[in-house]
This record gives sequence, structure tokens and C-alpha cells, in this order.
Amino acid sequence: MLHGRAAELAAIERLLVSASHQQSGALIFTGEAGIGKTALLAHAAQHANGMQVLRVVGVESEAELAFAGLHQLLWPLHDDIERLPSPQADALRVAFGLAAAPADGPNPFLVALATLSLLAEAAEERPVLCLVDDAHWLDGSSADALLFVARRLQAEGVAMLFAARETEGNLFFPPGVPGHRLSGLNPHAAAALLADISAEPLAPDVVQELIVRLGGNPLALVEVSPLLGSARRAGAEPLPDTLPLSVVMPRAFVTRVRQLPRPTQTLLEVVAADDTGELAAVLSVLGRFDVGDQALSAAEDVGLLRVGDGRVMFDHPLMRAAVYQGTPFDRRRAVHLALADAPGLTPDRRAWHLAAAARGPDDSVAAALEATADEARRRSGHSAAAAALRRAAELSTAEQDKVRRLVRARKVSGWPATRAALAPWWITRPRPLRAFPRRLRSPIFAVFSSSGLASRLMRPTSFYPVRIWHTARNPTELWRC
Repeated sequence: MLHGRAAELAAIERLLVSASHQQSGALIFTGEAGIGKTALLAHAAQHANGMQVLRVVGVESEAELAFAGLHQLLWPLHDDIERLPSPQADALRVAFGLAAAPADGPNPFLVALATLSLLAEAAEERPVLCLVDDAHWLDGSSADALLFVARRLQAEGVAMLFAARETEGNLFFPPGVPGHRLSGLNPHAAAALLADISAEPLAPDVVQELIVRLGGNPLALVEVSPLLGSARRAGAEPLPDTLPLSVVMPRAFVTRVRQLPRPTQTLLEVVAADDTGELAAVLSVLGRFDVGDQALSAAEDVGLLRVGDGRVMFDHPLMRAAVYQGTPFDRRRAVHLALADAPGLTPDRRAWHLAAAARGPDDSVAAALEATADEARRRSGHSAAAAALRRAAELSTAEQDKVRRLVRARKVSGWPATRAALAPWWITRPRPLRAFPRRLRSPIFAVFSSSGLASRLMRPTSFYPVRIWHTARNPTELWRC
């Protein structure tokens, strides 16, 4: 089920019904990557009852091959070329490599006219639906021919649907062809989508934050939700500063970035790693990479960044996560180290930048994060304090420090926020009892269920109650503590 696309689905339905009554039409869906264009074309194919469906998907590697897209779309009809008027048939054969080309190549007008005639011939037997996905990657010759046809459809019984990214130039904003620009899902539709794909419910505040941070992008919502983990999905842990994306979304956005000059890419990497959005901070760091202010203008010109009121931000919420995850670790580390040395940076931000740049356990950075947690706790920032303590535990070299910081995180934010981090570490790393601080030893008395899948500490002392959910195959391993 497609949520939040009632207007678009109604337009598709009208187009299909008209084609079934020998009335033709065309429609173009534009929007960013992952916004749902392909899903709408798939919906049209599923509801094209009794229609012949022709498809073409634009491919970047074939964008320079003349008539490659048209060949893909019309090849199922190539046996009908003989039914076309001779000049049109000859032009189409040349375009498809079925006949020798004249010195000046095939006549583009005759190729386009032949395309219209061929579709009209096919529609005499049954209505035809042409689906053109990723139209922004079509070669220019094919795009010209298909738009020529789209403007001249009348009573053939042919329906044409295009899907194109709006950020790839103005190729698919042609006059004379109606279009729908797809935007992000509204909160109600996004919440319904998340409910459909989620095996376990998401907390309402988590749903709202995901909608805001992902711009209501359906593909991003589908990708990010399973990667959050139970604690974050339940709202017990705060969402990470940079949301995890799978390979699809970063690839779609980073493709644009990789086409930019190296200085502009560096600027975007700095903005992605910086979480303040302060223009002065970004500009102070760019000098360390020999990047001038002109890179900022270049990023604005291509619509990737917005600058105003002393702040700089990505034009789309997903772009930051995509750029950050698409940056190699060594470059990302260099950017974080540069940001950590920026003048006027607060100690907590400096600690987090150093943590992001850490190659492995580092006690000095862990100590800085713990100090950050203390300050956050004094300001009643319990979630931030818990996150800092968990990261500090990851960077700790001593087992005692790991346990102490994890348990402190539990005390700050409550058990649900720390259960996922503490229990697996404690269960899967058996240690002698003396490895734990003295005040932690007395709670380590467990009783196991008959299945051996869960255990609960029976005798919490005045330190804190601790509960362990045990998933080890042999529950007695815990007693080795």
C-alpha cells in the first residue's frame, strides 16, 4: 500500500482508464531519490489490466549511447516495424542498428515519428502503457523522441508515465506534459508506513523525530527503521546524531557530490561532520584544507547547501547522513580532528569530535567524554549523559572502567537505555569476580529459567538493581564471573 500518495494514485487511475477508452495521455513524476517515483510506476503496472506494458529504465553508463533507451522500450514491438511507412521504418532500423546508417545518421524527427506510429499500431490491438523510470539517465536522443511522443498523444490508447529526479537538470520539465512533483510524506502517512514495516512498534516521539530528520522520504524511513535497534525504537535511547543508512540512499545522494570539484566536496564533508551549523566554525576549519570561500558558493549554486543568518545547512536532511557515511574514514577522521581544534569549541563538542576520530580504545578521550556526561547530567541532559558514558565505555581499555561507565549510563537514563549495551558485554565476556569493582560483586547471583534463556539477579544491593537477560547457550557460563 502506498501511503500519502492519494493524488498521484488518482492521476494514474485516470490515465489508465482513459487509455482503456482509446484516449492517450502522459504524466511525469519528479522528485528526489527515494521519494517513491518507482513505487508509483510499479503500482501503475500492477493495475494495467489488459494493457501491454513496455518498460525502460535509464542507466547512467548508457547515457551517451544514442537511442539506447528507445531500443530498450520498443524492442518488444520490433516485429511491427515493417507495418510503418517506409521512411519511418528505415529511420527506426538505423537507430536500432538493424540497417546501415547514412553519413549524417538517422533523422531524429523520423525516429520520433516512427516511435509514435509504432505505439499507435500496438495500441490498436490493446492499450499500451509505457513506463520510463530514471528518465534523467536516458540518452538525449531517446529522451527527445519520447517527449516528442508524449506531447502528441491524442486518441491512440497509449499511456506514458515518466519518473525523473528533479535535481539532474531541466531535461524532464518539458512544456506541454503534465507533471507531479513528489514531496516527503506527511506525518500521518509516514507513521502509517513505519507501522506497516515495523515488526515492533516505534515510540511516537521516535516516529516524529524520524519524519523531521528524514524529510518524510519513504525509502529512507524504510531503510533507517530496522537499523535503529530495540532501545532506540522504543525511545529508551536517543537517536544517533547521524542516522544509519543502507547503501541505496547514500549512493543516490553521494553520486551528486562526487561530480563536484574536490574543494566543494571537502566543504560538504566538513559541514556533514560539524553538528553546530555555525558558518564561522565551518569557515575556520576550511583553511586547514586549503579550501576557499568559493567552494561555499559552488555548493549553494547546485542546491546542496543553504546559507543564511550565520548558519550553513544541507538543503535536504538526508544529504548530511549520506555525505558523512560516504566519506572514507581517513578523511572523516581528519575533518573531526580539525573541528576538535576549532577556536571557541565547547569541551563537550571537542570530546565528541575526538571520539569520532578515535581509531580504537583511548582512555584520554573516554575520560573527556565522561566529564562531558557529568556536565550534561548537571544540566538535566540525561540522554546526552548516557550516550557519552556508553561511548566512553567503548573507548575504555580497562574492563573495570567499561563496567563502571556502562552502569553509570544505566543509572543516568534508566535500565532500558543501557540493557542492550550492558547485557551482551557482561554475558559474553566471562571474567573472574575480582575483575569487577567490589561494590558490583554482591549483585552477581543469578537464577536461571528452565529454558536457560533468561536470568534475573535476585539480590540487588544498595548500589543498584541490575537485570540481565541471558541468551548464551550454556547459562552456567555466567557463574565464571
